[in-house]
Amino acid sequence: MMTNKLYHFAATLILGFLFSATAAVAQQAAGTLWSVDFVRTKDGQYENYLKTVEKNWAVARREMQQQEHIISYKVLAVPPDSLKEWNVMLMTEYASQKDIDEQEKYFQTIFADKKIFPSGLFTIAGLKSADLREIKFSKVFRMSPDAK
Repeated sequence: MMTNKLYHFAATLILGFLFSATAAVAQQAAGTLWSVDFVRTKDGQYENYLKTVEKNWAVARREMQQQEHIISYKVLAVPPDSLKEWNVMLMTEYASQKDIDEQEKYFQTIFADKKIFPSGLFTIAGLKSADLREIKFSKVFRMSPDAK
């Protein structure tokens, strides 16, 4: 009787492990997720905004990458007069939806960390990043597993 219970317990553990491993492989096979913000800089603030991206946004993402909360990140920009709708794309690659759902918690911790931002977030003449741009829209894209 005890052997039978042990057998069922072991079988349950093995099936649970296999199910978890299968789900993880399926998620990886489905591709990573990219959270993309399409940003329009305010008139005359293009260079200033990119500076705040470099000093705040990119620094936070480097830290997130070191902590393994994100996979990668990119900033794509075109000259301010090239497109009317947006001129900067901020892209962050995540392994899972869970990582996206928890991103704000991670970012708040990083932005408050005095080792990373000893003087607080970088501003230009007292203007924060949000004062220099408008996020036109945001989208989450799934990377095709076949893409390189």
